[in-house]
Amino acid sequence: MVVHRSPLPDVVIPTHMTLSEFVFENVEAKASRISFIDGITQKSTTFGELWQRIRRTAAGLQQLGLQKGEVVGVWSPNHVDYVVAFHATILAGGTITTLNPIYTPHEVAFQLDNSEAHYLVTLPSFVPKVAEAQQTYKGLREVFLLGDEPVNGFRLLQSLEINAEPTKVPIVPSVDVCALPYSSGTTGLPKGVMLTHTNIIANISQCTSGGNHIGLRSSDALLAVLPFYHIYGMVVMMNNSIRVGAKCISMPSFDPEPYLKNLKLHKVTIAYVAPPLVQFLAKAPLVDQYLPFPDLKELFCGAAPLGVALSQAAQDRLGMHVAVRQGYGMTELSPVSHADWAKGPTLGSIGVLVPNMECKIVNPDTGKLQPVGTEKERGEIWVRGLNVMKGYHRNEKATRETIDADGYLHTGDIGFVDDKGIYYIVDRLKELIKAKGFQVAPAELEALFVKHPQVADAAVIGAPADKYGGREADGEVPKAFIILQPGATITKSELSAWLAPQVVSYKNVSPHAIDFVESLPKSASGKILRKDLREIEKTLPPKSKL
Repeated sequence: MVVHRSPLPDVVIPTHMTLSEFVFENVEAKASRISFIDGITQKSTTFGELWQRIRRTAAGLQQLGLQKGEVVGVWSPNHVDYVVAFHATILAGGTITTLNPIYTPHEVAFQLDNSEAHYLVTLPSFVPKVAEAQQTYKGLREVFLLGDEPVNGFRLLQSLEINAEPTKVPIVPSVDVCALPYSSGTTGLPKGVMLTHTNIIANISQCTSGGNHIGLRSSDALLAVLPFYHIYGMVVMMNNSIRVGAKCISMPSFDPEPYLKNLKLHKVTIAYVAPPLVQFLAKAPLVDQYLPFPDLKELFCGAAPLGVALSQAAQDRLGMHVAVRQGYGMTELSPVSHADWAKGPTLGSIGVLVPNMECKIVNPDTGKLQPVGTEKERGEIWVRGLNVMKGYHRNEKATRETIDADGYLHTGDIGFVDDKGIYYIVDRLKELIKAKGFQVAPAELEALFVKHPQVADAAVIGAPADKYGGREADGEVPKAFIILQPGATITKSELSAWLAPQVVSYKNVSPHAIDFVESLPKSASGKILRKDLREIEKTLPPKSKL
């Protein structure tokens, strides 16, 4: 049996602690140091102040009546109070579910309903959207607002703080779920990913212990513009920085000039990015006004594949003192399974397997286990370790389809490993569309399209973004093949405009990425043959100039 292991030594993974206990384990030693800085207001919070607010808010949640395992949703851009809500919920014994801040009320209602959320923490500016979502989902007991401006009678999160210690809740870290982010997995609609305390603790340990593979140290300053709701921001940035004692400068969204100013002002040493940000740093003229960045030592890319050419362009512009590298993972892995070396990265690769993990590369056609080699030995990447999720919330079928009886998670991505232990992703089996680093489930868009009275059927695949007016670094865009009802008069522009209010911007299908067709390739059982559609798509001309 060919089982691949990490070239890095195993690390000790605590299995007796909760996530909050783990990341704040040595908080007394760093209590006076700055933990988070608001990249807009420049207001800072120390580790001691943060931990005190978390404990007091946790006690307030318990006094409010939050029971073990009950779900609290957080719907907000990055904010220091986001960290308070996240860890106060966990310390109180609850489970946190994180929502994309640009979701529509329809999407918010779906996640609140599926996660069975009892409380929601959000921004005052989101209150009208919350009211709209509550027309569909009636299960919220109360909504709390971040900041210091109460709206429509909703209480502020800070009003929950009481001068008391939270009651210790009996937790089994390897069993009890602390976080419920949403992912489309390898196929289908978004699903709640049940991450236990041990899952996330394991991944933080794998990424920061021993060889310090992700590279974060207490002396580092990192800029968190990637969202905390996403597993990358949640674990790699927010929780890793607390655990190691690094300084985290948070921004609510990407804004070119403030981003560059913060990079310079705070002497950021590690920039955690996705491909669109790499594209900006490599090619945007504005960057020239702020070069050089002498303190920047790493550009670490995740969330979507980063090609060799763009990696090299960023390296050339930022200088050889900056290591441009990437990692690989997914929400279901808490999230990191592979990361490139901090010293001597291999551009275009995803690096090596992190400690304490096992990997199989399985030929999807024959089931044969693939050895070390070249792209000829490609196969689907399967991984096993303590960071693999418990399963999908309320979806045992999807869990069984993703994690096999031996505990290996089938990633849906095709790759190979060379004789140096370096992995490369070359293709994928899964249906998931990767748009600007975010997941888009074809089935979700198809279900919306067929609700239109003039649409008879729909199929959605991912297509190269630069073919439809985007940038190479954006990855893919959703491409729709639509069968209209007899006598339908709707145009592509009208159909795109109808879809737009129901989904976030990166899920929307532009008019020139819609094709009206007479039929769709389907199996005998009626399943859409996306592989055939992808072959058809390859033959179609670019439409970026339409």
